[in-house]
Amino acid sequence: MPDDLYKLSNYDYSFPKELIAQQPLPDRSASRLMVLNRESGEIKHSHFSSVTGYFAPGDCLVINDTKVIPANLDGKTEKTGSAISVLVLDNLKGNVWDVLMKNSRRVDEGDFVLFDGQIRLRVVKKRAGSWKPSLILNPMN
Repeated sequence: MPDDLYKLSNYDYSFPKELIAQQPLPDRSASRLMVLNRESGEIKHSHFSSVTGYFAPGDCLVINDTKVIPANLDGKTEKTGSAISVLVLDNLKGNVWDVLMKNSRRVDEGDFVLFDGQIRLRVVKKRAGSWKPSLILNPMN
C-alpha cells in the first residue's frame, strides 16, 4: 500500500456542516445511498433499502460500527503559537485521550497545545497517525 494512504491530509476536504446528519432517520432503510460504478465512473443516488441489489455472489460486506466523539478542537502550540487542529477519538483512561492532530509535526512529546486559553494539552506520546495526549484543565489555578 502507498505510504500516503495513511496521511490525514489526504482525507481533508470541505463539507458543509448542514449536510451532515445529526441524527439517524427513524426509518434507517430510507437513508440515502450513493452508488459509484467503478468501470464507467457514473454516480447514482439511491436508498439504502436497495443496497443488496448491488452485490454479486462472493462479495464481502464490511460494516463500520465505529463512533466518533463530536469533538474538534482548534488550538495553538504554547511554544510558537502555530495553529493545531485536534479530533478527539477516544478516552483511553482518566485524562488520557487518543486524538488525531493536524500539523502535529509542529509539536514534540512533552510540548503543550493551548485551547481557548483555559485548556492545555500535553503531548505524552507520539504515534504514527495519532497521539496520546493528556488534557490538563485550568493549569493556571
